[in-house]
Amino acid sequence: MQFPEIDCTPVDWRGDITRQKRYAEGVMACLDEMWSPAVDREFRGGNLVTPHVDMRLEGDDAPILCGEGADVYGISFYCPRTQTIRIWTYDSFNELDLVRVATHEYGHHLQEAMGIESQLSSLAARENDHREVMLMTKRLEAQAECLSGVSANLILPYLAELSVQEDAIDIPGEDPEDTHPSQANNRMWFNRGMQEGLSSCDTWNAPESEIR
Repeated sequence: MQFPEIDCTPVDWRGDITRQKRYAEGVMACLDEMWSPAVDREFRGGNLVTPHVDMRLEGDDAPILCGEGADVYGISFYCPRTQTIRIWTYDSFNELDLVRVATHEYGHHLQEAMGIESQLSSLAARENDHREVMLMTKRLEAQAECLSGVSANLILPYLAELSVQEDAIDIPGEDPEDTHPSQANNRMWFNRGMQEGLSSCDTWNAPESEIR
């Protein structure tokens, strides 16, 4: 896929949640500008709409957004049913945290628009082996992280570079029952997407050691 050059200038970063939400919405606008032409071109009939941002401050009550176990308190996620990204913020939440979360969850938005997520759901529904279902889910998450690297590098490259240098990104993983790859593998897929581009994001054919 060929991407247009993006001049992404979200609002100045501030600590209050209202400003952070405006920043997140600016990032979504940049991601739409980046991905919409390619999705329309490569996936005929693809309808990449701007996802809604539902930003919540840690400690606040939040209505159920997606159900079916998705609404775990404090964990950001993408809800395909409502095309909404919920982002939890907290006292030390910074610009880099937001960009990493926003681009990863937008990766799931892309997977939905491309039909990847629905295909996975169909495969998982027919699969009787729990371990295989977990591995498929990890591959989906690894791909979203790779897409995050592709996106961040194009729209906000200075933050993508900072993310590569950051050593304390708190990403779940390691546990075989976790739906996400390990922190080390998440970092690898983000870096791969950032440095090698979209063609590197085929997590479906990657060895199991890279998605655990």
